[in-house]
Amino acid sequence: MKKINNSCESFITAVNNKHKILIILLLCIAILLLSFSLLPNFQDRIFGKVIDFCSWLLGEHLNHDEYIEKILDGSKDSAIAILLGTALWYMRKKRGKHSKLSKKQENTICCTGFILFSIITLVTIFLHEPWIDEVHAWFLAKEYSVSRLIYEMRYEGHFILWYLILMPFAKHNFPIITLNIISWFISCISVAFFLWKSPFTLSAKLVALCSNALLFWYPVVSRCYVLLIPLLFMLASIYKKRNERLFLFAILLAMLSNTHAYIEGFVGVLTFSFLIQDIILPWKQYSIKEKKNHLIAFAIIILGILIAFLQVAPAFFAKDKNEAANFHFDIISLTGFLTGSNIFLFATPFFAAFFIFVLFYIYQTDKKQFLILFFSLVYMGLFSVCLYAVGIPNRALMWFFILIFVLWNTRISNTRKSVLLIICALFIMRPSLTLRDWKEDFSSLKTTKKYIENNYKEETPIFIKTTHYTATFAVTLADNFTAYHLESMNPVKLYSFSRKYNPHKAASVPDHISNIENSKRFSFPILIISEEQIPHAEIQSYKYHIKEFPCVYARSLWLYVLKKDDAQIP
Repeated sequence: MKKINNSCESFITAVNNKHKILIILLLCIAILLLSFSLLPNFQDRIFGKVIDFCSWLLGEHLNHDEYIEKILDGSKDSAIAILLGTALWYMRKKRGKHSKLSKKQENTICCTGFILFSIITLVTIFLHEPWIDEVHAWFLAKEYSVSRLIYEMRYEGHFILWYLILMPFAKHNFPIITLNIISWFISCISVAFFLWKSPFTLSAKLVALCSNALLFWYPVVSRCYVLLIPLLFMLASIYKKRNERLFLFAILLAMLSNTHAYIEGFVGVLTFSFLIQDIILPWKQYSIKEKKNHLIAFAIIILGILIAFLQVAPAFFAKDKNEAANFHFDIISLTGFLTGSNIFLFATPFFAAFFIFVLFYIYQTDKKQFLILFFSLVYMGLFSVCLYAVGIPNRALMWFFILIFVLWNTRISNTRKSVLLIICALFIMRPSLTLRDWKEDFSSLKTTKKYIENNYKEETPIFIKTTHYTATFAVTLADNFTAYHLESMNPVKLYSFSRKYNPHKAASVPDHISNIENSKRFSFPILIISEEQIPHAEIQSYKYHIKEFPCVYARSLWLYVLKKDDAQIP
């Protein structure tokens, strides 16, 4: 009881000091967010009105259940983060001059945070179900030569650097999870560099570590985007001393240009700045050796950009096979790279307002860093509008790492830049995205796989009649199962699988269910996995059994077992 009284007295003292308004405001926000997530009636009444108002503003109907789920998904996590942040901030104020940690204490906390990050993301990897875009890159690296990969980049919309990293592991038949372990390893190195080399405060580093960008989308979902993090962090650390480390700066920037097309605006701004500020303006002051070194460094950067461009340039002559090469104009996608990062509905206007404040504040203090951030964002927005929509959070969250680069090098004090980073990281916190792989299957592939393995022999042919899951399903099946695609697909994509990526087998695979029986290669029973129910007319000549495998986060799968005899179907 005495402890409770002391706690109340401490709180009253805090409220009575000059920080009382901020403390009360933060606590009210936290309580409001908790009410959102814990009180069903409150949700229906308040959120219903908010969503109706948004529907009126947009001029279209918004589904209540869908958007309430999006709002609630982050409310509880944000409330906890605000409460913890307020408590830590208050404790720091309470301790005053004695609040600063020693170097040893900071290193201990950094080590603890790094170990927890590594363990959480590693466990998530083993619970993660690989997506089609992940395994697609793996099979390209496994089955194709370097020259063939260079040719395929015109259809992929990506650059070969990521595939070359995967190639030695894929060629030597490493298990498919190696794909995700590579992303995890790169992310861990990046996080360690960030924790010990960045100028931000300890609290800002730890909060950024808990954002869904660093906790899920880059270390767990294995895509080429993970290469951005170490390259951006290393560039940020040497940017102010780039003239002393010219060749390292040039190599890092050239490699960065070969990670993803969305980052080319950032690369272009840095290259132009380097040309004007570090070559043209001070040219007369350089010695002959310094002039030579600067020109070589500039040539390395231009060569990297040129290599990236030449890989994807042929796509504009193959627009029928690469939708990303078709120009269009969709103004709704202009800020998709910001709003597309799974920010829940009611926070979007607050985030937009805060981000405008960040831009204005950086402009007032460091115009050069403002221009780097501003033109990078404009390029991403225009690229999204005219060519390649944001689509997935891996692309949408690139702005977060560009912002870290800018804050890393801006002339704002470390405390203030840390505050800006913390608030931006809180907007994209959403640790529930990591828990999704812990609690639920992303799709119903795992349950379908288990059912097949328990009920059918390894030689049973499996035909996949899906648009999204073909590659993913092939790698989730047991090693000796063989999966075939039932319908024609994009000629540069998957046709058949036996732990292989081989489009040349297309001719040997039936293009329709009625043609399966005519092929002497396959014996009954035959399994067909489909995203949608197959019309009865297509399979009425067979004895068949249907089993549905529903899931929460993606479409249900339907398993059809086709037989030509009276044997019992499990």
